[in-house]
Amino acid sequence: MRDRSTLDELTDIFNEVFMDETIILTRDVRPTDLAQWDSLSHITIAVAVESRFGIKFKSSEFEGITNIGDFADLIDRKRIDAGSLVPTYGEQPGEISHAVRDFIGGNFLAEGTASLQDDDRLLDSVIDSNGVLELVAFLEDRFGVSITDDELTAANLESIKKIVAYIVRKTGSEQSVMASG
Repeated sequence: MRDRSTLDELTDIFNEVFMDETIILTRDVRPTDLAQWDSLSHITIAVAVESRFGIKFKSSEFEGITNIGDFADLIDRKRIDAGSLVPTYGEQPGEISHAVRDFIGGNFLAEGTASLQDDDRLLDSVIDSNGVLELVAFLEDRFGVSITDDELTAANLESIKKIVAYIVRKTGSEQSVMASG
């Protein structure tokens, strides 16, 4: 999984900031899940992350962060931009689905992704035209693909299942799946 080492590093940072070695972070952990995570500790965490990873945040970058997975993705994007992390795009379909589901839930669904199925129609019912632009930006950043205008079709983006298949085709992940299966 691409962000595992980032999660490990974040766990270390949280253990240090909160002086609590029992904290184990997962992508789903939210600030409300940790009683000690308040606005002051949030700043302390951000400064520690900047120092550990050699990156700098803008305050506006935290607006869409709802959980540790979003934070890890932001850190990875910043590290890729800084040249300190080489992206890996040959992820398994399950990892792609998880990342896409997290993004959609965090950006378009107030109630989260619990009721969202892989075959559910996204276009017009969950994601509007502006949302498609956000989704495309996420897919390009997260999976290192370039999406052309002629690829912005329902066949590629209508459901999580279709998005996963599209990303697999674009990244060549099906070779790794076929080789391991």
